[in-house]
Amino acid sequence: MRTRWSLPILGGWCILGLAACATAAAPAGVGGEPIGSSSPGGASPTTVTAAASSSSTGADPLLCGNGKIDPGEPCDGADLAGKDCSSFGLAAGTLACSDYCTFYLAGCEKVEICDDGISNDFDGKIDCEDDDCAGAATCVDSCTPARVLGLPDTVKSTTRGRPAVHKASCSAQSGDEAMYQITALTPGKLLLHLFATGASRFSLSVRSACDDDASEIACATGSFEQALAVDVAAGKTYFVMADTTGPAPGGFQLDVEPWQPEASCDDLIDDDDDGYVDCDDPTGCQGTAACAPGAGAAGTPCVTSAECFANQDDPVCLPLHAGFPGGYCSEFCDLAAPDCAGDGVCAQLGISANGVCLDGCATDADCRSGYLCKDLGNAEKACLAAPETTCGDGLDNDGNGLTDCGDPSCQALPACVPGAAPAGDPCVANTDCFSGSNDPLCLTEAAFGFPGGYCSELCLPGAGDCPAGAECVNFFQLGGGLGTCVHTCDVTSDCRPTYSCVDTGAPKKFCFL
Repeated sequence: MRTRWSLPILGGWCILGLAACATAAAPAGVGGEPIGSSSPGGASPTTVTAAASSSSTGADPLLCGNGKIDPGEPCDGADLAGKDCSSFGLAAGTLACSDYCTFYLAGCEKVEICDDGISNDFDGKIDCEDDDCAGAATCVDSCTPARVLGLPDTVKSTTRGRPAVHKASCSAQSGDEAMYQITALTPGKLLLHLFATGASRFSLSVRSACDDDASEIACATGSFEQALAVDVAAGKTYFVMADTTGPAPGGFQLDVEPWQPEASCDDLIDDDDDGYVDCDDPTGCQGTAACAPGAGAAGTPCVTSAECFANQDDPVCLPLHAGFPGGYCSEFCDLAAPDCAGDGVCAQLGISANGVCLDGCATDADCRSGYLCKDLGNAEKACLAAPETTCGDGLDNDGNGLTDCGDPSCQALPACVPGAAPAGDPCVANTDCFSGSNDPLCLTEAAFGFPGGYCSELCLPGAGDCPAGAECVNFFQLGGGLGTCVHTCDVTSDCRPTYSCVDTGAPKKFCFL
């Protein structure tokens, strides 16, 4: 279905979303017609209005309305210079000339574009769903043509309204697909990520010939996110397909970029998305100064990977945020053919494609302070961080992402036995504060900036596990997704001295500073 859409704009009239607009500087009257005219081609406005309008086009205001196109006039009266609605990319309709000798497009019908993922004529039908696109080549085959992407590039689109012609090898289900083409600028790898932006699911595949399913090079399917790394040759064109696998066509974001070497070799991040982290990456880091092995044996403290011993150029210093307080010297190892030095044990901790060497042990006495000898299974033991026992310093001492009484290893200790003071009351230690479980929390002035301390307890936002008169908020980064119970109020007099009833934008107000 086609619809007519028009907008008054400063200086004239415009079809919605179209650059070809009238430029007259006349004000708009009721109903959208320019003041001084009854309709396009109707009675002429006053000379003053016409002069103000025509001067913006370079036309002589005294000549506009004589039915003849004079210098500076795009049109005049019935003389449209041979143009019609199609001259402006519009469908059927009536093109007119305004009283100010500029084109009046409101009588033209906006046409559906058949490959942009938008309902251009506002009838709710996208691309090939629209009858306007019946028989269009792009609706017969998504390869006619495949949309061209640059490198790097990001596209947000939908498979809705696209053809269902081609299939990917990695999914039994196939539906509407969107097809793109990319020309590699340099040899190497092409990295692709596809994210579903709704409930739809997709396969992501790459092929060398758009209309040949058998030319597929790589394919991935599964959850809402897909990723591929594909070897490419300079100057060659490749075709990328996002194919609907269920439950219905929908939106997605596709990111494409050329492979770049690992940006940092000592941050425990897979910068180039090849599955190998830091000095475990043979193409990005091994052989660089950052991966030259040091002397530190497995399990000894470290700050950088270069401090640690390795049989090859693959040392790694495992940090606190990976669960290794004080740093932990290690090296990457192949689980199938471990090459750890000494009594090192190769374990897969999910840090990189390969495992890491841990300090082997028989008893706790074999491990450095803060670490215990733990059973890994398969008759192997290694030194790993001891459970958190310092439960009131506001720190995640064992690197497991949980702090103080939020850590199960602390909840069984005297430091996390709750007291009686409700949320918002003064406190010195966690044990002063009430808690429904063994997870009280004193928000001290030194650690959190609350004068006189502020009693609270750990909670899970949305779970309703705070007592009456308190609500769970997540104002502090305490780890594990945990929040704190905060005293609620209506007015400042509900709060203890020096504290005020503060509106944070939440449904309730809180007693804060």
